[in-house]
Amino acid sequence: NAYRQGRVKEADPWWMSFIDRLFVIAFAGELTVRLIGLELRFWAGRDWLWNLLDFFLVVTSIVEIVLLDSGLNVSFVRLLRFLRMLRSVRVIRVLRFFRELRFLLFSVLNSLVPLFWSLVFLCLAQFVFVLVALDGVTEYVSSASAGDSVAEGMLKYFNGIFLALLSHFAGISGGLNWMELFKLLEHAGWNVSCFFVIYVIVMTLMVMNIITGIFVNDAIDLAQTHREFAVQADKEREAELVLQLSDIFQDLDKDASGKLTLTEFEAALFKTEVEGLFWELGVVREDALSLFDLLDVDGSGELEIGEFVVGCLNLRGGAKALSVEMLLKENKKMMKFMKRRLEVMQGKLDDVRYGLLGAQAIDDKHDKANGRTQNV
Repeated sequence: NAYRQGRVKEADPWWMSFIDRLFVIAFAGELTVRLIGLELRFWAGRDWLWNLLDFFLVVTSIVEIVLLDSGLNVSFVRLLRFLRMLRSVRVIRVLRFFRELRFLLFSVLNSLVPLFWSLVFLCLAQFVFVLVALDGVTEYVSSASAGDSVAEGMLKYFNGIFLALLSHFAGISGGLNWMELFKLLEHAGWNVSCFFVIYVIVMTLMVMNIITGIFVNDAIDLAQTHREFAVQADKEREAELVLQLSDIFQDLDKDASGKLTLTEFEAALFKTEVEGLFWELGVVREDALSLFDLLDVDGSGELEIGEFVVGCLNLRGGAKALSVEMLLKENKKMMKFMKRRLEVMQGKLDDVRYGLLGAQAIDDKHDKANGRTQNV
């Protein structure tokens, strides 16, 4: 009929078409500005894949509008409409609100290779157990009489190696109750049924948990090593710490002077929220005086809010490689300076020693000369 042949034209409301064209114009304008501004970097820059996706979406949207305005209604147009969903990828990429969703998508993509090898391993492992089960099922079915319900059940789940593999997988993944398969295999012999129980134990308690652990470990590694996720999470944590430290400073500044004295600082460490925050930074209550001296950069004996916040943020986490290298460099400079000063001091001491030895030699000569004079 006319509907099956695609002759019935699906008319969109005028306001929907207007909004659609508005978005296409906006996307096309934004793409044109980026093409002019980035030039060749648009095609060969760091985000060239995203740029290519944007270019493809804009071009397909323009082609879709041209085809619809020309009166054509083919399946190709419906395919172009389906591609509109890819526009949501841009929103997920740009907005920080979708960070968790982007992390989930990257985790899924990062797990495709482990998923492939996990499936290969599962198939190989199941193949060994399936061969044992098929051997017992074949022997039982070949000797069963017509109308045997057990034989019919075996053929339902073990009629061929592919169906046997699928039944074994369903038995450990929740698609089938493994006890139902066990009761069927029990008729094929106690060794076959026991082997199936071993299969269930090995797969559910060991293999599946190991595979799950691999996926979880890959997701954790991705969150820690992916630059975008790590930087954004660190910025969010740092902004949260700045707010907490600012609130604590305002709460501790009883006289609203904008500065903290050592007395106010020591009293603050007995508060639970302050002690918990400093514990997170690796500072205990006994180090209050040392911490105050460390944060007091200008040596005024009072802490301003900038000194307090920036100093506490610098205490966050372990020593960075750059900080360690700078410290080593400063130590090398200090050692060279001390070595030069020691060399200068050693030279002066040598001069004094040589001077004393020369004076002593002169005195000895005078003493000898005086002794000879007295003898004469």
